[in-house]
Amino acid sequence: MTEQNVVPDIDVFALPVFADANIWSMWPADKLNELAEDIKDNGFDHRYPITIAEVDGVMMLLDGRNRREAAKIAGIVPPVIVTDVDPKLAVHRSNNQNRDATPGQKAMATAMAFPETQRGKRNDLFPQETSQETGFNKATLSKARYVLRNNPIPDGADYPDRCLAIMAGSLSLTEAYELTQADVKWREIEAKERAENAAKLADVRIRYPNLAALVDDERLTLAQAIASAEQSDRDAAEEVARLARIAAEKERLAQEEADRLQAEEDAKLAEAERQKVEADRQIKANYEANRAAFHSALSQLFYGAGIVHNPASCQDPEKWKGSWTMFHNRYQHPIQEFRDRLQCLQERIPFILETLESMRDE
Repeated sequence: MTEQNVVPDIDVFALPVFADANIWSMWPADKLNELAEDIKDNGFDHRYPITIAEVDGVMMLLDGRNRREAAKIAGIVPPVIVTDVDPKLAVHRSNNQNRDATPGQKAMATAMAFPETQRGKRNDLFPQETSQETGFNKATLSKARYVLRNNPIPDGADYPDRCLAIMAGSLSLTEAYELTQADVKWREIEAKERAENAAKLADVRIRYPNLAALVDDERLTLAQAIASAEQSDRDAAEEVARLARIAAEKERLAQEEADRLQAEEDAKLAEAERQKVEADRQIKANYEANRAAFHSALSQLFYGAGIVHNPASCQDPEKWKGSWTMFHNRYQHPIQEFRDRLQCLQERIPFILETLESMRDE
């Protein structure tokens, strides 16, 4: 760094102020007038000249705005030095080291001059941002940058009003930080609500374009359109639920009828099966009875076959003439029935013989 005491041929009172120097508020009028009176009485203190520098080809005031103003009031041209130190660093050093400011103000001034952490810079230009000399720590600087980053900058201004209020002393950094946190949280809530409302409006545009058109024409508010859409959704859901209940009742009745018919069919099948089993049992019983009767008949035929094996008893029919009445009175067999049975036996002899042959397999 080099400083020159050679005063350029310039009007010090017309010099524009470097932007970072305006971070700090000017003194109030009474304090400026007090310094002006001191300058009139004792002269300008040459230990604290006005510091200027050439910035982008323009000579600008870096430090000494209040001293310059007091000198102007006193009618004295203040001494000036020219520096080639980086303008931002010069302002930063001058104000943080020489001003009777709070740690919060110093941290905010640093944040406004250096919004981002200075990394990878030369140590001689950008030394440690926080130290015992600066009067604030990293946490304080972090809060200051948070306030700077999360507050709006008014049109035509360089910094947020809340940051300038800290520098003016009307608001502490702690108060500004807490207010900013509340604002950020509120903005997040508002942003979430806007996003939700935008999604709801997009949904309304798809499903209820007539409502969206009324919102576009400002004949309905978004809240009214959403409420109307939600009511329509509820009505539709209730109608769907009603139709579902009707369909479920119809299905229940149909199932009951199907169950009834199935029960009847099952009962019919069970009865048919029972009747079949009974019929099979009866057939089997009849078969057994018939077989027993047939076996008995065969046995009787066998034992009564003496008439066949003793043909002499059947010869000479005249010998038996007139004996039917006696036979009938004893056995009660009508002659015609007896004759029919014998003829039937005669006809069935072949079947009986065939059956007799098949019985041998039993």
